[in-house]
Amino acid sequence: MKSAVFISSAEASSGLYAQRLIESLKNNGRDIGFFGVGTPEMEKLGFERIGKSEEMAVVGIFEVIPKIALLKRVLEKTTEEIKKRKPKLIILMDYSGFNLRLAKRIKHLGIPMIYYVSPQIWAWKKYRINLIKKYIDKMIVILPFEESFYKENGIEAEFVGHPLLDEVSERILTREYQLAERSKFGVSEKDHLLGLMPGSRRSEIRNHLETQLKTAEIVSQKVPNLKIAVLVAPTLSIEELQKFMPENHSLNLIFVKREPFEMVSICDTILCASGTATLTVGILEKPMVIMYKAAALSAFLAKQIIKLPNF
Repeated sequence: MKSAVFISSAEASSGLYAQRLIESLKNNGRDIGFFGVGTPEMEKLGFERIGKSEEMAVVGIFEVIPKIALLKRVLEKTTEEIKKRKPKLIILMDYSGFNLRLAKRIKHLGIPMIYYVSPQIWAWKKYRINLIKKYIDKMIVILPFEESFYKENGIEAEFVGHPLLDEVSERILTREYQLAERSKFGVSEKDHLLGLMPGSRRSEIRNHLETQLKTAEIVSQKVPNLKIAVLVAPTLSIEELQKFMPENHSLNLIFVKREPFEMVSICDTILCASGTATLTVGILEKPMVIMYKAAALSAFLAKQIIKLPNF
């Protein structure tokens, strides 16, 4: 009988890391069945999805309201399935609003609980450290300072490096590869390719895409030989993203749906929504402009909570 492992990964970035974790364990010959909350890519590896990340991913205070009923249903279902299946291990990834509630519900079962990819409690909502200390057995962290942060607070922690670095291949760094890939989209070496990365969540596409297209239109009037590519996140299809396109835009756009590093490698400059994508762009050392447009009420409340001179 297969051992069962529960994974909760409701974000695009943590979904990629969960996908690689499953691949690694399967390649090592482990006979493990995986179930929980995850991405379509995880499902292709045999992961049984109780919750779908593309439906659950949300950021912002008021943006979460339309998702409350769905999140409650998934929380009830995952709790029920964990109690029934009694997995050998529970792996929670990021998405602390959901995951810490789940941890509270299942702690009494005595199943080892690991948190892989820490919520940013060192930046805001620091009270969550008490919940982590109460419910989580071990933190597996991807930023060096997080290990000492947790240890100083009496929580077992281990730094394992950032999994995004494992996604970079030597092949995509070569100019030969980049020029060959650009040519497939009708982009020459002399062209300047501007990549638009509006985000991985539908709410982000709704808030960012039109602004990014207007920006690209302004840039196109000033930069000769400019070509514009919309880089489609792993959580979305080109068809889904095109539903958010404003009708009045006049740009000749290229839509690219590849692995994030492959897409970014062929661009000269990136206009990027804040998030994990900025790390992808930074690793490849591409010039970028970072933006984020929250809902008006969320932005207002954020300004009351986050006290920075430039915010």
